[in-house]
Amino acid sequence: MESRKIGIATMALISSMQLISTYNLQYIGNFSTSHPGFLSLIRTQDTGRLNDDYSLFVSSFNGAPFTTDHVYFIPSIGTVVQTLQSNGRHTVKPTTLSSNIVWPNEVNQVPDEVFGKKMMSIAGGFLVPFKTKGSLRLVDLSNGTPQRPMEITTGSDDHHWFYHRVLWLDMNGDGKKDAVTCRAKKSLLGGGSGQLVWYEHPQNDSISNPWHHFIIADHSDTFLDISTLTTPAGTNTVIVTTGFFSNQLKIYWTTDPAGKWTDTLKIKSRLIEEHIGHVFDVQIVDVNNDGKSDLLVTSNGLSNTAVYVYEIPADFRTQTFTRHTIMTGFKSHNLLPGGGAPGSARTIRNPSINNGKPLILLSGDDDSHAYILNAVSESVSDWSYQSNKILDTKGGTVGGITSHDIDGDGHLEIFVPAYSNNLIHIYKLLP
Repeated sequence: MESRKIGIATMALISSMQLISTYNLQYIGNFSTSHPGFLSLIRTQDTGRLNDDYSLFVSSFNGAPFTTDHVYFIPSIGTVVQTLQSNGRHTVKPTTLSSNIVWPNEVNQVPDEVFGKKMMSIAGGFLVPFKTKGSLRLVDLSNGTPQRPMEITTGSDDHHWFYHRVLWLDMNGDGKKDAVTCRAKKSLLGGGSGQLVWYEHPQNDSISNPWHHFIIADHSDTFLDISTLTTPAGTNTVIVTTGFFSNQLKIYWTTDPAGKWTDTLKIKSRLIEEHIGHVFDVQIVDVNNDGKSDLLVTSNGLSNTAVYVYEIPADFRTQTFTRHTIMTGFKSHNLLPGGGAPGSARTIRNPSINNGKPLILLSGDDDSHAYILNAVSESVSDWSYQSNKILDTKGGTVGGITSHDIDGDGHLEIFVPAYSNNLIHIYKLLP
């Protein structure tokens, strides 16, 4: 498909599937991949040639019983984008990393300081029958080629849960960052439950054996984010979690003087919200460009769903989180268990731009669309946003979107998985 540039305050139909409006976004093209669910751009090499350094990882799953799920990757993804821009088409043959992970969810790069080398994590499992066996796996990327995923969750107890995301924080003060995650389980006819847990990073860095886990609290079951917040009493590391089944948005912190999370009596929590339906994802980020962190939150389901921003008060432990509704009106075409809209939201901006409010990149999930939301004004007290559909899959599902400047030109490349259409669409955000 021919690459096209759409200017500010214009609206143009790029094809029967794309509609872009109100800012500079260039459609690069698309390529085929079986059931792309979650996408992740990871720097697997440091050759100095950015077009070759990044790989695109694709989680692929199928809700049909007894089917095989996969994790694929496309190396040198910058070269793929460059070829699509030049030729308008390119045949992409993804490489299979794994066909043994049940319902792989997010693939995330592990910060280099965790192991002193390049690694990534894969979280798996879901509530679909015969797909509930969850796991956490780590992949060594240090030689430039992904190695076989190694499971750090084993045993019947861990496999009763499913996992979506892994983040890293030194929980016990031993100098090693540990794996922090939320996990969930749901019976076929009953309700669901969740836990916030962490897996202890062994001193020998082994990923060949199971890691011991510790439960922090219940009711947190899907996604999480970790950040540092300042209060009148000092600085706290916080974990903010979502509860799809519990309908709860919660914040956790520790009162341990050394910052440890090993004594549950010293771990405190606060319920921020329980009246917006199924709380799906959260990002701790400055949304309105006032220099203060906010919570960018989505609620997912068949009704009562929206994108919200919560202003974090000066003292998150006691003061009120002010909620602002950014977008509503999502309609899921999938009425089965696990179906709903919208998906995850993330702020984005080009690396060359460090002022003004960021854009919000949003997956519609089962409402069939991908969106970019742009602020109507730069006033920090104005929470009005314009919604722009950048992809319409005509009844399909849009998965987890990823973005990064993979060629070093100062402009983000955006990769959108059209799960039901077996396509990955690529865009470039221009000034």
